[in-house]
Amino acid sequence: MITEQITESSKELEIFLDICGQKDYTNNNSLEAMKFQWCLDQGGSWWVTRKENRILAISGVHPFMDGYRALYRGAQIEARPYNRLNKYQLQNYAFADHLYEQIKWANSEKIYVTTSPYSDDDRSGKMSRIHKSAKVLGKQGVFKYLYDKEIYHVEQSIWRVNIERYNEIRKGN
Repeated sequence: MITEQITESSKELEIFLDICGQKDYTNNNSLEAMKFQWCLDQGGSWWVTRKENRILAISGVHPFMDGYRALYRGAQIEARPYNRLNKYQLQNYAFADHLYEQIKWANSEKIYVTTSPYSDDDRSGKMSRIHKSAKVLGKQGVFKYLYDKEIYHVEQSIWRVNIERYNEIRKGN
């Protein structure tokens, strides 16, 4: 597996987005839906995890509030190989690998993640589970819940990443 930054679309990304569409990942079924170019235009970046020439996961990072919003439009089509159950989302490429790279890339102490607590268009069921996972990460001291706010016409919960705690967990597992 390799995790790397990307700055443009590719055949592999188009295939990944098609698979996301088949899984009803509505935020990731096209470049337009995932706001690929918008993220880049804002001064952001995209990260993917590949196995050979196949993209398994993607997420973005972009300027947000007084820092950066990480794990933006994150999606994966296969779980990250991880040998045991865990409460730290280490089966998730975006959390285990992308967030680490995005923190380094942003070079900021203020990293935020948003989740959708009230998603009416979540046919996949993933957004609700991600929000619940963020609550668990909050209890573990990895995320700190700040407040709910409408962001681009969608009610979002805003979480601040405790970078020190995140790095402890990542190093220990």
